[in-house]
Amino acid sequence: MIGIATATQKPASATLCATVQKLARMTWKYIEDGEGSGLRISEESITEVNLLHLWRKHSQHVFTTKYSRRIEGTSTGADWEWWLTNVGQTKWLGLRVQAKRILDDKYAHINHFSRGQYQIDRLIGSASTTTAGDSRRREPVYIFYNYFASVQFPLRQISALSLPCCLAEYDILNTDVKLWGCTIASAHALKKIGPKSRANARSILRRSVPLHCLFCRSNSVGRQPALSDLVDRVADTLGVLSGDPDPGDPDLRVAVYRDPPNYVLAMIRPGIPVRPPSGLNCVVVTIEPQDQG
Repeated sequence: MIGIATATQKPASATLCATVQKLARMTWKYIEDGEGSGLRISEESITEVNLLHLWRKHSQHVFTTKYSRRIEGTSTGADWEWWLTNVGQTKWLGLRVQAKRILDDKYAHINHFSRGQYQIDRLIGSASTTTAGDSRRREPVYIFYNYFASVQFPLRQISALSLPCCLAEYDILNTDVKLWGCTIASAHALKKIGPKSRANARSILRRSVPLHCLFCRSNSVGRQPALSDLVDRVADTLGVLSGDPDPGDPDLRVAVYRDPPNYVLAMIRPGIPVRPPSGLNCVVVTIEPQDQG
């Protein structure tokens, strides 16, 4: 018997993992079409479109607030701050995110230098620095927007670390290369390899995972079996990406908290008086859905 959809039937909601996979494919296509048309799309535009799409698909679990772009990156080195929490909102993990897009198989602007400091140093410093009334550290990360003219290029570069989740079920050469349209890497790991290597896509890919792996329930990076809690999975993944640092090093340990800053709570619980954070362009909150990965 063939099922027929009616007005009372609702299609199954996409999981966060599936949505972020779609964002990766969209990003790949944005850059590819931009190069072909001569309308090269900026990383800022990609970020805004991707976050809007994420909110549209998961508006009950994704919350966004945008501030003045004038202050972006000047004091934090970040494009946005991203807070992730589990189903019960009992664990919180914050990311300071800097986005970079590929240009001719390189990340030409990753070594941006201003006011006597590399942007990566400012990003790491602001993420680990506590402020008055807020002692929470954030994890400094880069999200890369990718497109490669030769689809074989990235597949030759990625390591076993890049296949921690649902991708591990498939032969690497048969996976959809566009899933590497959005990848994530630890700023701590990129700091170690120096300015020259940081601009090289091969070096970046060896230290990255597809962004959707953070949200995949099959994610087994750092621990077997895979963890069911979103915050634990993300913390484990970022710990491995940063180089599996000494657990005793307080500057590199991924920090998880019971509560987020007040400006984050104000986004999900209207009515809380809050002062906007300084030096941030955008804040995103993602709450893990109860029945999804």
